[in-house]
Amino acid sequence: MLPRRVAVQATVAATSLMVMLTFIMHAPCRNSGYTDGRFTSLCYSDIAALFANPPLLTGGSPFGGPLPVELAPLPAFIMWVIAQGPLGFLNNIVVMQLVITAFMMWLTIMVLKHRYWRPLDAALVALMPLWPFTLWVGTDVISVSFAAAAFFAWHRNRIIPAAIFSGLALASGAWTWVFLLGFLVEAARQERVRTALQVIGLALGTALITNLPRLIAGDSILQRWTWKAGEGTPIYVWTQISGYTSVSNIVVTLAGISVIGAIARWAVSLPFDFRLELFITSVVAVQMLTQPTIPPQALTHLAFLIPVAFSQRRTVLGYSLPLIIYVVGVWMHFEAAQPNGKGINHYLYGVLCLVLWVTLIDVARRALNLMRVQGSDEVMQSQAAYIRKAEHAAA
Repeated sequence: MLPRRVAVQATVAATSLMVMLTFIMHAPCRNSGYTDGRFTSLCYSDIAALFANPPLLTGGSPFGGPLPVELAPLPAFIMWVIAQGPLGFLNNIVVMQLVITAFMMWLTIMVLKHRYWRPLDAALVALMPLWPFTLWVGTDVISVSFAAAAFFAWHRNRIIPAAIFSGLALASGAWTWVFLLGFLVEAARQERVRTALQVIGLALGTALITNLPRLIAGDSILQRWTWKAGEGTPIYVWTQISGYTSVSNIVVTLAGISVIGAIARWAVSLPFDFRLELFITSVVAVQMLTQPTIPPQALTHLAFLIPVAFSQRRTVLGYSLPLIIYVVGVWMHFEAAQPNGKGINHYLYGVLCLVLWVTLIDVARRALNLMRVQGSDEVMQSQAAYIRKAEHAAA
């Protein structure tokens, strides 16, 4: 086992490397002021779009008025604070990118701290090749970091921190509700549902408090919610090819909710222990496949979950390639819609989306298989071996 000092150094170095690669990838956009070549250079950023337009461009409140792209309340508040300074458009972007980088560093250090019997797993998270393609696209790493903090607090039976971090995760991105479902499933297996409900209640209260500025301004995400299919979904690809412009994704989404419910019920009934991160990974994959849209930045969740769930270099690299192909496909699809754009046609875009769908199905399949077959989880085996070794040394 590596000395802790070496593991920390490896994790920091790996995270720094990914950030440096992200910085290099965004160089063309920085040079053009995030206007020209955003899609062809693979450096599009919602952060730039938000700072480049009112209300953040003029230092106004991001609550109560229209925004260029959807933004969760906690990241909106952070960006509003940054916009109050005298730094200017490009420097505001850099500061927000530094904030996001700090959250990524926190994320990898948390993995190092809590996956103590496998110290290189943190470096595996940091070295996920998907990071340079998604890290600075949006603010999703903030919600992922808070969700990870809640996950690790839950496993240490620290109920209040788990609830507060869950609430902050919800206030940073709605995707992280899956972690709360995971807590409820594990609690049902351990006959402590009341504890899970307390965590969920406090988490929702925390999320509500952070949403107060938006609610006071008369703004609600429900007002902008749409069932219309967006990028990456099977129905969206069909609309692009067929020419139909307004098709609801509600049937597919409801089917996904049914599948997630079935997975949760099955997980509760399993007669042996399994790692909760496997359940969460499978549900996230199903949710991505069936929700109204799959934006590239949403894959940030998989950049964390895939290395933590599977903890194998070959598996991480194998899943990274199709996810990166999808991100590139989305940007080239958007480029084709630009004036004189040289992107890809709808048919090739559909093929690249198919690559994503197959990958998501396989991620869910692999996670569920590791849950289903007792003794097949290498991470649980290594943890048990570590505990036995520690007990033997103590004796």
